[in-house]
Amino acid sequence: MIIKKFNFFFSSYLILVFVCAVLYLNNKYSVGNDSTISEWLINYQGGYTRRGLIGEFFIFLSLELDIKIRFVIFLFQCFFYALYLYLLFYFIKDIPKNILIIFSIFSPLLIVYHIAEVEVLARKELVLFIHFLIYIIVCNSNLKRSIYLFISLPLVILIWEPVVFFFTFYILIYIYYADRRKLLKEFFSLFLSFLPSIIIVLSLIFNTFTKVNEDLMCSKLLILVNERCYMSLGYLDTSIKDNFYSLFNDIKPHHIFRYTTALLIGFLPLLCTFLNIQHKKNINHITQNNFKFIFLLQSLPVCVLFMMGLDWGRWCNILYFYNLLSFLYFYKFGFFILSNSSINSYKILKSKKFITFAFIIFAFSWNLKTLYKEDIGSLPLYRSIYKLTKIY
Repeated sequence: MIIKKFNFFFSSYLILVFVCAVLYLNNKYSVGNDSTISEWLINYQGGYTRRGLIGEFFIFLSLELDIKIRFVIFLFQCFFYALYLYLLFYFIKDIPKNILIIFSIFSPLLIVYHIAEVEVLARKELVLFIHFLIYIIVCNSNLKRSIYLFISLPLVILIWEPVVFFFTFYILIYIYYADRRKLLKEFFSLFLSFLPSIIIVLSLIFNTFTKVNEDLMCSKLLILVNERCYMSLGYLDTSIKDNFYSLFNDIKPHHIFRYTTALLIGFLPLLCTFLNIQHKKNINHITQNNFKFIFLLQSLPVCVLFMMGLDWGRWCNILYFYNLLSFLYFYKFGFFILSNSSINSYKILKSKKFITFAFIIFAFSWNLKTLYKEDIGSLPLYRSIYKLTKIY
């Protein structure tokens, strides 16, 4: 089933989301306790630490241009968000679509999540999204993929190191194009591609950033750009062990149940589509016979991220992004086709009234909160627009 005028409605939807995002960011960036800004303020003024690269760059721009650093961050947040939405549209617009794929694209775990839960709006995962979209759009050979990963991935790690839990999504795409006759050479090239990133990760793991370093960073931040330390800036001296303890001391069974249920609902259209894929007979690839298993396996490292951090809503959003975009990538470039019965087997999807009702309920009636302790919200897009009308 080809949905007519999808690109027009999808682009209009993205523009609406972007406008809401900019208005929210404009309202938020001057607030002194907003975590959206605090994360971008992390820097190297107190010594080498995780997530400090881009904050150091923002300090430089603020001082050189004599502009308040919060406004600099606001401008970059708007730019990153616009670039993310544009690349997302550019990649999706030519993909053959059926109703399940459209439901997958409009899952509350993807686009609308950022304006439904403003605590995650324009956070550093935007850099990951942009980086992966460029990887699947621009890099059309393993040589280009190797060069791209070798140069850019270490920089992404220095901006937001949890990208390491999503390495497998880059690797599977690389392996898909590997020459079976030169597997040893291909895997060696893949290892070299990730070598600088591995070195950076190890340097962050074994680096010691103490309370003294944090206090020094905070004092210099106050002197240089008149900003105090708060929210994300106060967790840089927290160890991995502390992160695990903070989770296991507070987690309750209903937290796991709630997020598991939300993940199942949010992933349901994609899962239904995934179960109906058929490999093309003329494709002979090393992962073909076990593709479904390998595709599911690539998400396993993210389980560690869920155990290390409390921002479960964010992890769900990022996990869904990588899964959906990876799936659509393989579908777009012909690694598999969708079974002719993939829609016909779901007879209820033939009812236009039901589809319309189900789409509104599924896509716009609920969202995840950032922290696992929070309740699931409701009516994200409508509530966001209503709030903006009250603000402006």
